[in-house]
Amino acid sequence: MNIDEIKSKDVRIYFEDILGPPEHKAARWNFYLCPFHEERTASFGVTSDGYKCFGSCGKRGDIIQYYIDMNNMTFVEAVEALGGELTQITQEMKDSRLAQQIARIDAEIEGHRLAIEHLQAERKWVLYHDGLNDRGRQLWTGRGVSDWWQDWWQLGYSEKYQLWRKKNNAWDNWWTGESISIPLKAYGGEVNQIKHRFIDPPEHRRYHQEYYNAGQHPFICDVDTKAGPLVLVEGEIKSQVTFIAMDTSSMQCIGLPSMSPEARVYEAMKDYDPIYFIPDPNAFVKIDGKSPAGKVAARLGLARVRVIQIADKIDDAINAGLIDKSGLQQLMRMGRRYG
Repeated sequence: MNIDEIKSKDVRIYFEDILGPPEHKAARWNFYLCPFHEERTASFGVTSDGYKCFGSCGKRGDIIQYYIDMNNMTFVEAVEALGGELTQITQEMKDSRLAQQIARIDAEIEGHRLAIEHLQAERKWVLYHDGLNDRGRQLWTGRGVSDWWQDWWQLGYSEKYQLWRKKNNAWDNWWTGESISIPLKAYGGEVNQIKHRFIDPPEHRRYHQEYYNAGQHPFICDVDTKAGPLVLVEGEIKSQVTFIAMDTSSMQCIGLPSMSPEARVYEAMKDYDPIYFIPDPNAFVKIDGKSPAGKVAARLGLARVRVIQIADKIDDAINAGLIDKSGLQQLMRMGRRYG
């Protein structure tokens, strides 16, 4: 096929091959759970000529752009993967696609920068920490996060956190409930995002990023350590519980925001070696680039990853007394290396 034939094919057909049947349909749109970020309500819309995420990440493009973004491919590699004739690719096409990519990345970076500036000016995580009453502390300690850590990290609580959605061109407060809040800090300690864990979640939505445009950020337990050995888990609460149980200053612990993290998340882990990766039981199948954990491990670089598979979620095992500091050390010695 030439490039025009690739782009003229109904994109919905491509995505039914890639993602399977849609979660639901609305007019000309097929909707899926977004492959670029974690969500529980399908917001990734595919129509005949392209796709758009109506959720938090806002990704959009044609089928070639999808291959570029999802598989970290060049324009030429994406065309080849789609069965296109490479002889049809001109330098003008390459330059045009590169310019579009640069413009898209620049716009995303600027959007993230402005959102983070707004977040840091508002300092809402301080207000949430000020609201950390006995009820909030009990919710945190019940998850294995000690009082000293709650204060040191400025974890928070909101009795009546509100979620809004747009309905009939007006904003509607569609849910109010309890939330424990987690500031996500960059190296050096600046807060770049606030994540909420709902206690009685609406419509199965347990987690919420307060500043969507600020993007995804990993939970970095030790903001002063950027290299060395790393324990990698899924989620902010798991990483805190694991780091507290590790009880050492010689090893970092980071929590992934999802099993399909943005590129910035991988960039934050580029200097760690080895990486002891403890995925949730339902995420790990095998390291073949197809399972969620396999994709993460492959993107990190298999030569430095040691995968540790256990029957329980790591924080559940620690809180149940099944794994302690010495148990974690033993797991790391047993970690299976790939590559």
